Amino acid sequence: MDAFSIWGISALIGFLLLTVLIGSIALMRVKKTTDFVVGERKMGPWMVAFAFGAGAFSSSLFVGNAALGYLWGAGIFGISAFSLCAGTIGAWLVMGKRLRRVSIRLEALTFADLLAKRYKLPILQPIAAGIVFLTMLVYSAGILMGTGFLFEVFFNIPYVWGLVLMVAIVGFYLAAGGIVSSMWNSFLQALIMLSGVVVFVAVFIPQVGFTSAFESMGTTRGLEYVSIPGIGAMALIGRVFFVGFFHFAMPHTLHTFLTMKSSDVIRKALPIIIIWSVIILFGLNYIFSLSYEVLGPGIYPDKVMPMLMLKLLSAPLAAWLMVAILAASMSTVSAQMLQGAFAILRDIYQARFRPKTSDLKMVRIARLLCILIAALALMLAIPQIDLVTWVVGLAMAVSLGSFMVQMVLGLYWRRGTGTAALWAMVLGFTTTVVWAILFGLQGEHLYYIHPSIPGTVANWTIFIVVSLLSKPLPEEHLDRVFGTEGETRSLSHSEATSFS
Repeated sequence: MDAFSIWGISALIGFLLLTVLIGSIALMRVKKTTDFVVGERKMGPWMVAFAFGAGAFSSSLFVGNAALGYLWGAGIFGISAFSLCAGTIGAWLVMGKRLRRVSIRLEALTFADLLAKRYKLPILQPIAAGIVFLTMLVYSAGILMGTGFLFEVFFNIPYVWGLVLMVAIVGFYLAAGGIVSSMWNSFLQALIMLSGVVVFVAVFIPQVGFTSAFESMGTTRGLEYVSIPGIGAMALIGRVFFVGFFHFAMPHTLHTFLTMKSSDVIRKALPIIIIWSVIILFGLNYIFSLSYEVLGPGIYPDKVMPMLMLKLLSAPLAAWLMVAILAASMSTVSAQMLQGAFAILRDIYQARFRPKTSDLKMVRIARLLCILIAALALMLAIPQIDLVTWVVGLAMAVSLGSFMVQMVLGLYWRRGTGTAALWAMVLGFTTTVVWAILFGLQGEHLYYIHPSIPGTVANWTIFIVVSLLSKPLPEEHLDRVFGTEGETRSLSHSEATSFS
């Protein structure tokens, strides 16, 4: 066994054992549905910031963006990093406090539950839950595919067995502790991701160079590969849109705000998530934009990241970064699978069929659902699909087209109605999917107009027009949703944890 195998397997075993330990501790802490779903709304700024970051930036960032950087060069460095950072900060500023406050006033514990109660239309809950379940399942499968490639390259573990190992660990700690276990593990995973990226950048610059590397690539490969947006310009512009805005409509990232112990957590956590995001995003995208210069032609795109690590890093550092990528995958997959479980459990089973189910039984069913959803994601991931980021991108585009306007304007605009929310969701979803089928997952058959763009335009247009044409919601309901200024200031930790 070579040095890399020894270091890699040791790091992997250590990380997985720590993950299982965290899940076991959470198992003893989680007793009620509110524990499992929102962690009793007790999470502080460091936990919320790191869980948000680790859940948002998955192996699609490491594996998928590495593939795009290899194919397109410097365009991915400038546009993708900037749009991701801007979108992250924007979601925190626009959504964070208001989303938490509205969820407390309406006693909503899940994404679909919040939509149905905000617009006073119960049918929204199962429809939204169905879309959430499908998109989260596809998203999880895409992330698992990236992880399977990782195990295959680094440990020579067959793709399928790598997936099985990943799903077994994630399924265990999700079933054990729900959102509590997921967020505790995401905190650990965010720290590992941060340290891994810092080390990678520190090693990469002396070996490859900074401005000199871009100059060399411009000479050998062509100036279009070192300009912004450069080659793949239209596709990159589409990415600016859907990557920049996906935090405004993704259930697994927005759900993080529901776990905060107070609205003041936003103010304290915002600098943390900004610094973490800038280091992760700009560090990785700088490396990816120069990956062709390091590896040369003929590399399978989804294996660019592991090939870079094998070529540039020593065995201990490569093993550490491998764990960082695995951590990124696990944090996002766990958040996605939880949303799928919440959608089935809370928004369909309890809301439509068994409203009086006891807390103890709900937690037991939730744990079983986590295992079943993990198994479904595994089956979807086994057939390998080229370019992980395209698969993940489709799930993100569908969420944008289905939910964005209802979530954003729903927190600010009193005139929005339930009828408008329903039609905007259905037609936005349909537009996105039909566009992807007709013109490709990146709109490559029609000027690279990404499916998220027509889907989101339809979503916003239909919502605003139908809201203005339909009957407004009752004022007493809107007062409950938006509250009064005095009530907003008085929301406290004790109020936040009083709902079950």
